[in-house]
Amino acid sequence: MTQPILQYFGQVIHHDAPQPKPSNTGPGRCTLVATGPGETRALGASAMTAIQAATMLLVDDRVSGSVVALAKPGARVIHVGRRGSGVATPQAFVENLILMAVREGEQVVHLQASDPLATSRGREERSRLQAAGVDVGSISGSPGAP
Repeated sequence: MTQPILQYFGQVIHHDAPQPKPSNTGPGRCTLVATGPGETRALGASAMTAIQAATMLLVDDRVSGSVVALAKPGARVIHVGRRGSGVATPQAFVENLILMAVREGEQVVHLQASDPLATSRGREERSRLQAAGVDVGSISGSPGAP
């Protein structure tokens, strides 16, 4: 069994692959990627490239498992989503996790089923990360979307 990379709300979250140090010794980056609730065929080339280049994927609950499966071997996958009125990962925790990872040179991708800039949570996340000096990009998951 692999070592847990995060324990939160009493739940141990881990990935089956070994946890390598990022190969990028430069500054990290965060990309917010809208995947839509569907399968990988709906992803645009930019979204697929970002997912496959990520060293850490933060995954919201409504993101398809087939999209998460695109992660490269060794990428850390952390589920941080919300589902209805159940237990949710606080937004401040998600942002602090991203800040910590980016400062260590990680290439972080936050996979979201909805367009990150169409929701107040996504806009606030981007704004707070940029205010902290993080290079933040966003990609629509749908090839035909703007």
